[in-house]
Amino acid sequence: MSTLGDRALIIAFGIWVKELTGSNAAAGGAFFFVALPFLFAPFAGVPIDRFPRRQIFIVTNLAMAGVMLLGLLVRGEGQVWLLYATILCYGIAAVIITATQAALVPAIVDEDALPDANGPLQTSADGVKLLAPLFGAALFTVVGGHAVALLDAATFLVAAVCVWLIRALGDQRHVTGALELREEVLSGLRHIYRSRHCARWWAHWALPCW
Repeated sequence: MSTLGDRALIIAFGIWVKELTGSNAAAGGAFFFVALPFLFAPFAGVPIDRFPRRQIFIVTNLAMAGVMLLGLLVRGEGQVWLLYATILCYGIAAVIITATQAALVPAIVDEDALPDANGPLQTSADGVKLLAPLFGAALFTVVGGHAVALLDAATFLVAAVCVWLIRALGDQRHVTGALELREEVLSGLRHIYRSRHCARWWAHWALPCW
């Protein structure tokens, strides 16, 4: 449900900006703002580990349900900035929710059951991603951007309620000091740098370009 609303939102908001401004560049700005927070995605897991992931997931989804209602205030080109602000918040929330979900699943099921849990989860998410853009564009054409904003607010609420009903016994808060936090970040960056894919990218692309 959440993925359906998210993907429909991205396409519909881009079309909405285009309709309000008549500018392809302005419409592209919607995709820029949703992608910008993902530059910081590798660091998202560090602060998330400091709090119970279930609570983070619920609070983030409830907050985004409220943010989506800003779309109801958009009446003309002068309020396009509200769409940009909404889509930026969505990008930030997507980073948090993605990292939180990845950490929450192991807290819900045993290690042996992880493949059985992640398989259907990934399959359903990818399947929805194929249909959501078409659904979002069609919905925007038929009923307008305000309805799309309300739909996405509803999907965030559904996601929050579903996770609220789940009991994650393995979801523990991980508290460390400032020095340990710094070392965890550096250790993660060193691990990425030493990974095979990163080394291949560095050898084939970064060094020749440099």
